[in-house]
Amino acid sequence: MHIKYLGIRNFRNFLTAKFQFVDKAVNTILGENASGKTNVFHAMRLVLDDSLPRNAGFLSANDFNRKLGEIRGHWIVIELTFGGLGLTDDELVMANHVMEGETGELEGTYTFVYRPKIHIRQELFNISQAEPIEANRLQAVEDYLKTLVIGKDDYEAVAFTRTTVDFTDDNVYAQLVGDFARGIYSNPQDEDAALIGSLKPAYFSLIKEVTCTYVKALRNVVNDLKYAKTNPLYRLLSYKSAEITGAESITDNVKQLNADISDLEQVKDLSKSIARTLSGAVGQTYSPDINISSDLPEEITELVQSLSLLVEDSLGYQGS
Repeated sequence: MHIKYLGIRNFRNFLTAKFQFVDKAVNTILGENASGKTNVFHAMRLVLDDSLPRNAGFLSANDFNRKLGEIRGHWIVIELTFGGLGLTDDELVMANHVMEGETGELEGTYTFVYRPKIHIRQELFNISQAEPIEANRLQAVEDYLKTLVIGKDDYEAVAFTRTTVDFTDDNVYAQLVGDFARGIYSNPQDEDAALIGSLKPAYFSLIKEVTCTYVKALRNVVNDLKYAKTNPLYRLLSYKSAEITGAESITDNVKQLNADISDLEQVKDLSKSIARTLSGAVGQTYSPDINISSDLPEEITELVQSLSLLVEDSLGYQGS
């Protein structure tokens, strides 16, 4: 089994996009900074990754593509098409839920949707039917959309299995969601399960059927290593610091080093110069006492935590 296609509609910087993946190969996504590579993976994680919080599927206004203009009323759609189904027992479970009938390709589509709740979609349909004149219809729709809030009260996160249409197709989107340019919306009572798919049964969990491992981007790992609360090395080193022999001698040396650095004539002169400048600017009364001194950690635990992790590449270059 493998992911054959990923379709994205209205999610973050993707108004509409479709990715095709190659089976039995490493698939690589290339792009400049801020081109959306992380958003592609986050879209997939919303469907596949059980490490995300349970409420991750309840998106926000910031998750809608800004090219939409008025985002209220629109849907975010993420489609995953799985190929190679039906060969093992586990794949047969997947095939039973995502395949539509008998196909030679042995593939099926699972669709995540974030959309307005049914009473809102019904009202949009009613407005579009009640106003035959396009200008009046668009104004009435605009007035109604202003009352909506993108959140749990007005929106829902749902999933469909056995989807047979491609939501990245503009005609499909207009048919099943609405023609926003003309203010015409589909009737939610006529939602065609043969096209959009069947609502995911409660007993079926795609996350339990697919193993997903997400490795953070290197820039995020570097940020994690900067802070003691998120740095696993700090915790390990803090634990190990209790086992260090000769710790007292090391801390005595650091204390002496701090004193020696602070006692350098250049350091003292700089302290006095800054103090004179501040005094001349704000006066003796309001000028704080200034003293530059060496502040290397003098506790063994803090010393160990100040160690740097150096990584060497194949050319011998070493960096933190």
